[in-house]
Amino acid sequence: GAVARVCDDNHINYAFLLGIDPRCRVGPNFLFVVASLLSALWIVFFGMYVIDYKWMFLPKWQTKSMFNKRASGMYVIYPLTLLMLLILVVSWPSSTCRNRYKRAVLGCIGRTCLAPLYSVSFADNLVGDVLTSLAKPLQELPGSLCYITRHHPLHRDAVERFVVQGSVCHHWEQTVLSPIIAGAPFLFRLLQCARRFVDTRDTRHLWNLGKYSASLLVVVVTSLTTSTTAIVSISAVATVYAAIWDICLDWGIG
Repeated sequence: GAVARVCDDNHINYAFLLGIDPRCRVGPNFLFVVASLLSALWIVFFGMYVIDYKWMFLPKWQTKSMFNKRASGMYVIYPLTLLMLLILVVSWPSSTCRNRYKRAVLGCIGRTCLAPLYSVSFADNLVGDVLTSLAKPLQELPGSLCYITRHHPLHRDAVERFVVQGSVCHHWEQTVLSPIIAGAPFLFRLLQCARRFVDTRDTRHLWNLGKYSASLLVVVVTSLTTSTTAIVSISAVATVYAAIWDICLDWGIG
């Protein structure tokens, strides 16, 4: 919403740049309203969860074998209800944000994930960059799904697993699934850069490919070793590479 507002104020035709249907009436105000609604829902349900855990307003749902007297199966209702409301808000029919526009966004995400099979548009490029920024939050999805689908109230082994690794998922989630999710966005951008080089023969895309290769290497190294020296060295190289690229090429002030 803020980006669209800045573009409008500076007479930048972002709809044309992103290949958005000219008939689309989704603007900054619509995006601000949706973002405000989702933020308000999160704040309300998180507050209800904290208050309920503190003073136990809802009836406790426990089993005879419970080892934690403060535990209750009712607590999972809050994230589960919030998830359903999120899906409802995003999928709710709207005369402003029609379903064909939502499908277009999903198609853009799909083309990004299927790189390098498709030519890379500016919108696809932008989606790829957004996914790399969301790499860390996306890693929380398996833990959230494991919590929601786990038996409630949680058994002792699940609680002990959470204390040790910060998640009720089994060990494979930390060692296999989490690194895959963390590295996938960088792999998508890497493959997009490769496709753009094939299409344009512009060597700058190869240098950009190197930047995402370095970032992907950080994920690989951190998942395979606990050596501080190796992790710090690879991370430093990737950070310097990305900084030089952003300053010299993306910002054009090098």
